Amino acid sequence: MISLIVLFTFISIFLMASAVLVLATNGRALIKSRLESIIGDESAGIEDEQLSKPLYDRIIQPILKNLTGWVLKITPRQVLANYEELIVSAGTPYGFGANKWLVIQVLLIISIASTALLMGIVFRSGLQLSLLTAAAGIILGFLAPRMILLSKAKRRKKEIIKSLPNILDFMTVSVEAGLGFDAALGVVVEKMQGVLGSEFERALQEIKMGKPRKEALKNMSSRIDIVDFTTFIASIIQAEQLGVSIGNVLRVQSQEIRLKRRQRIQEKAMKAPVKMLIPMVLFIFPTIYTVILGPMIIRLLDVFKK
Repeated sequence: MISLIVLFTFISIFLMASAVLVLATNGRALIKSRLESIIGDESAGIEDEQLSKPLYDRIIQPILKNLTGWVLKITPRQVLANYEELIVSAGTPYGFGANKWLVIQVLLIISIASTALLMGIVFRSGLQLSLLTAAAGIILGFLAPRMILLSKAKRRKKEIIKSLPNILDFMTVSVEAGLGFDAALGVVVEKMQGVLGSEFERALQEIKMGKPRKEALKNMSSRIDIVDFTTFIASIIQAEQLGVSIGNVLRVQSQEIRLKRRQRIQEKAMKAPVKMLIPMVLFIFPTIYTVILGPMIIRLLDVFKK
């Protein structure tokens, strides 16, 4: 994905930099010829070794490395921390960290803005329109990565909220059957698929590696960042500290989460008629009025003309 954006950036700014490259090439060629006459063919093996590497390793990867360092230097820590929180809540899509998403943002801003300027010059749309289009491209490039992350985080939270009651029921049955909490987590990881199952698997691995259960559950709660799940984790930790039966806690939490989900569905159902008014007023009512009153208006106009 980053490679395609880099390639698109190079293409978009090629015309603007071509003159400079031509001037620079002549000077470099002269210097290279003089160095070859002095050094000889000692550097031929090094050049062949470098040219044998893929284009991504020779050109794109060093550029991305330098660009990443530059972006991290100029980015405020608070912005970087907000990006990291958003990426975690989105489930770290494509395995990209905050630095790569910031690089994507910068590349999109440069590529879209430069492409808009070049199109304005080619089609002679005027300086003001070209600058306005470039400004719109900058805004689009700035917002696009964040919108992608927000969309993925929202979709991920919906999936977690949908699967949480079923997983709690499964854990309740496992605990009441005589399994411990960690063993019940293992059964959930083995039987349940999806985002929440992978989060439980990560928490179980942290517990097996020696991290305290309380800390592993709190980390999972901060990664998911959903009120219902945070309440569930707090109840589990409190039950473990007070010695309360975890099976009863799981049963109560499952019932409460199902009740809250039912209330959310009822709330959305109550909002549906209000939301339907907007398309009805803007699209359906004018069409009905046109079909019903249109012929009548035409006849009245004919009568008045006579």
